[in-house]
Amino acid sequence: MIKPASVVITILVGLIVTLICATFPAIRAGRVPPLAAMRDVSVDRSHSSGRRLIVGLVAGVIAIVGIVLGLTGDAVWLAPGIAGLFVSLIAFGPAVVGPLASLLTKPLGFVRGVTGEVAGRNAARSPERTALTAAALAIGLALLVAVSVLGSSITDSFRKTIGETFVGDFAVTPADQGNGGFPASLADELNTLPEVENAVGFGLGPFQIVKADGTTKDAGAFIVDPPRAAQLLELHFTSGGWEDVQGNGIIVQEDTADSQDLQVGDTFEARFLDQSTDTLTVAGIYDDDFFGNYIADRTVFENRGLPLIDLQIVAQSAPGVPESEVKSAIESVTKAYPTAQVQTRSEYIDSNIEQINGLLNFIYALLGMSVFIAVLGIVLTLLLAVYERRRELGLMRAIGTTRPQIRGSIRWEAVVTALLGAIMGTALGLALGWIVVRALKDQGLNTFTVAPMTLVIFAVLSVVLAVIAAWIPARRAAKAEILQAIATT
Repeated sequence: MIKPASVVITILVGLIVTLICATFPAIRAGRVPPLAAMRDVSVDRSHSSGRRLIVGLVAGVIAIVGIVLGLTGDAVWLAPGIAGLFVSLIAFGPAVVGPLASLLTKPLGFVRGVTGEVAGRNAARSPERTALTAAALAIGLALLVAVSVLGSSITDSFRKTIGETFVGDFAVTPADQGNGGFPASLADELNTLPEVENAVGFGLGPFQIVKADGTTKDAGAFIVDPPRAAQLLELHFTSGGWEDVQGNGIIVQEDTADSQDLQVGDTFEARFLDQSTDTLTVAGIYDDDFFGNYIADRTVFENRGLPLIDLQIVAQSAPGVPESEVKSAIESVTKAYPTAQVQTRSEYIDSNIEQINGLLNFIYALLGMSVFIAVLGIVLTLLLAVYERRRELGLMRAIGTTRPQIRGSIRWEAVVTALLGAIMGTALGLALGWIVVRALKDQGLNTFTVAPMTLVIFAVLSVVLAVIAAWIPARRAAKAEILQAIATT
């Protein structure tokens, strides 16, 4: 269902953004001297603009300060920090693009002769236009690279967390997460199997923390069988331990304990779904983020108005029993539960990563639209450049330049623009990815990983799209009538 408010807001945002984007070109157009407007060529001195330099420096300072404050303190500061990064990229673009394009001129001349050299010089002589076009591509590519870095970092962090935390060899999970879970008795049945050394279920128990002033705060705890969980979960305790999680004992995640000023031995009152209350004792404090804020003995939640359901079960093979036999034995018990699926450790990890990859692919598709829009920008920029240089192109044709050479110069100019955008976008994307990974460190994202092949694919795809984008401008430039192009009247 589409709400009318969503349509109205979309239209308003589109109009406002369009007006804002049109304001600066309109102001600039109004300041063009009449005699300059009558010239047949335009002069671009954006690379030496003092105002642009000041804006870039201010944006750079805001970016550095915002990112540092965001990573060391409140994450809200990351918003102006990242915005400053993008603004500084746009502001410093002409100053960087000009020299880089000039640097590419000689290699292009060596590879493609005069055609390549002309393309490099055309890109270098209008640094602002080249920079803005490359920046549009760079921003879209930066977002793709940042998501790629985030995805690979999440994947590796998940593998590392599972490897360090779970000792079990098998996981029993619902085939569809919407199917709920399993009765707590299933873990007990698995523990009776001679092929299984240990099995523990993980349930979720909602409760409310009753504060001293009588107000309450909603919370939830993973509920387990502590003696068995101690053998299958390698939690990093900063104080206390599994041995004290008995009866009303509960262990608390370190950040949660700090925010509530809790220490081992402290107590707090909890209210359950049936409105009964009990006093829980902090038996330990752990610094892992994978298991939420609280872990409690399942006996705490018995007869509290909620059936004890395990969301998943982890099992460990008995010593010396082959994996295939253990899996068959577990499946012989779980076949009574149609929604249950038995997975090995590696299968369990891979299935969770597939869910992450599915979400990432959806995000890639959305961000790919920004790259497509940037490619359209290359088309429009080259069309405008062809129009402005129509006299120059006509003179080149008049002195013997062939139509294929004209088309080649336009295409290679697009390649130069795409390369500049790919360089800036990849660098900015890696920086954004690192910032996001660092910002999510406290949420368990503890590994920064880059997928080099993905970066190469993105960069090559950008160049290929740029060449395709240059097809129409190149044809138009090559088809220009010589006499009409060089006419003075």
